[in-house]
Amino acid sequence: MNAVSSRMLCGAALAGVLATQPAAAVVDWSLNGSTGYDTNPGRLSQGSSGSATLFGGGTLTVDEHRPRLDTTVGGNLGYQEFLSNGYRGQLVGSVVGTLRYALVPKTLFWSVDDTFGQGTSNALAAATPANRTNVNVFSTGPTLVLPLNGVMRLQADARYGRDTYENGYQPNDDRYSGTLGLIRQLSPASSLGLNLDYAKVQYSARNTTSIPTLPGGNLFQAADYDRQSAFLRYTASDKRNTLSLDAGASKVNQANQTFNSPLVRLNLSHRVSSYWSVTASGGREFTDGAQNFASSVSHSGVPLPNTPPPGVPQSTQTLPLTNQPLRTDSGSASATFQATRTTFSFGGGVSHDHFLLTTRSDDNRTDANVSFSRRLSPFSDLHLGASYEYRDFVNIAVSDRTTYANATYSWQIDPAFRVYTSYNYEKRNSSTHVYSYTDNRFVLGITYTPQHHAPVGAGSMATPR
Repeated sequence: MNAVSSRMLCGAALAGVLATQPAAAVVDWSLNGSTGYDTNPGRLSQGSSGSATLFGGGTLTVDEHRPRLDTTVGGNLGYQEFLSNGYRGQLVGSVVGTLRYALVPKTLFWSVDDTFGQGTSNALAAATPANRTNVNVFSTGPTLVLPLNGVMRLQADARYGRDTYENGYQPNDDRYSGTLGLIRQLSPASSLGLNLDYAKVQYSARNTTSIPTLPGGNLFQAADYDRQSAFLRYTASDKRNTLSLDAGASKVNQANQTFNSPLVRLNLSHRVSSYWSVTASGGREFTDGAQNFASSVSHSGVPLPNTPPPGVPQSTQTLPLTNQPLRTDSGSASATFQATRTTFSFGGGVSHDHFLLTTRSDDNRTDANVSFSRRLSPFSDLHLGASYEYRDFVNIAVSDRTTYANATYSWQIDPAFRVYTSYNYEKRNSSTHVYSYTDNRFVLGITYTPQHHAPVGAGSMATPR
């Protein structure tokens, strides 16, 4: 285990210790162990051979509110061991932690945010023991909130961040950022704000000039950059709707060049009925690899109801071919049906990543997914899921199509113990056939989830409202 994962785990442990003190807290945890068989752990196009696997891990969810401190931790971590084929054991999963401390109640706050997970070193290849690397995105700094009158406030944030990659192909970086917002409360459930945002990213000196397995190689250019944005933000919510809309402009200065773009971010959720809800999001903005990684795993560590047991699959995010800034155009939509015994959801999205200096790394993506969970009896559950993704790296003439399917059946043998069996299927067809593969995984496991009780305590003063 490297220093990155050790620091994240220590933070999760600290949050767990804090949660044992008197406070308004919800602390849930579980343990999971499984054995299985993977027919193609290396995701090889030919000459593959299988391996038995062992997995041990657990989940931790902490949501604690003290008079001056808020702590939120979501973790889904484990260790996977391959019993043949020479693959090394490895840590898999993610931990997301946030701490907010009120230095001056309702006025001055200090924040610490950390996201730990795994990414693929080579974006064209599948996630395998040889192509999985630990990533950590860390930031900390103060927030100042100054009421100007009954309906307006001024909010200023300053952050220092450090983005760390375990592999040798992505450079670590230091991030200095700040925001300034003038916010008007239009009603108890809506607000409008003018926001200014600045970020400067400085890359570490590291030998990251090429990734040998990629067509053409030499895709990385280690050039520091700064980003400036100005936008209006409108938020509104009621019992059925939640809306957030950013609209403005942004620019990036890098390698003596200036890149300009509109900035649009839209997030909308609507409860159609007591059973159905829909969400939609989309926009255009300047981002980078670390920012997109943290956004992708922001909730993946927290186990949600009616999902497969932890470790059944463990998600690994795709890292870009280069960690340089890019303009992302994206749109997605999903719908969820939830009843007493049944949950059904489906959705899809499209995105285009345009890198500012290294356009050969550009990619287009289209994805779709469907998920079905059903409580068959008071003691048994069935989960079915499938997804499809198409990727097109347009400027290096590489494209692929990946299909994934999962079926999990679980049985509650007593209030704390549940056994499960799972089958997972993956198939990728790639224009560079070396990245094509077919894989089947079979898992048999057991989870332990004790009964949890949340103490009643006072509300928090730590989080800015």
